[in-house]
Amino acid sequence: MSFQVVQKYEQGEIRVSASRLFQLARRLDMPVSYFFAASADGDNIVDTALVRAEIELIRAFRAIGDTEVRQRLLLFVRSVAGQAVGTEGVNPAASDPMKSDAK
Repeated sequence: MSFQVVQKYEQGEIRVSASRLFQLARRLDMPVSYFFAASADGDNIVDTALVRAEIELIRAFRAIGDTEVRQRLLLFVRSVAGQAVGTEGVNPAASDPMKSDAK
């Protein structure tokens, strides 16, 4: 199976039939439920639109050329999410997660 075919499956351009999913699960020695993202309670399937939104967010983030802007955006998102613990005194240029893309 080529990389492009796998990518099309991942992006939902090609659908996987139930029988193919069952075959994949058997080959990987995993339950079929392994292929479905579940919520924290394990009962509800997570909406795939959320996954697409996350992908769009990552693509937009990577398109930002200024490393300081990226770092400040990351700090902002963490603070909005309530995860800003330990970010005080961080040098944006020194801790840039996208350092290799720096201008």
